[in-house]
Amino acid sequence: MTQLENLCSCTGIYATLFIVCGHVNDTTQGTMYTSDDLEDFWEDHLHRPLVDICHQYKQWACAQGKSM
Repeated sequence: MTQLENLCSCTGIYATLFIVCGHVNDTTQGTMYTSDDLEDFWEDHLHRPLVDICHQYKQWACAQGKSM
């Protein structure tokens, strides 16, 4: 995550990273990371907590049926 922070401070690039598993029986918890205060952007514009968006992303990934 330090690389994303450095990228933001050196170049002004903001990034959001979602890590989710693509299988419904996987017990791994989804994770997300945002550089700087980017989480505020997601919540201000989508009016939902970032954790909800991460859950929706996991549901989408599971529905694709492409996990190995």
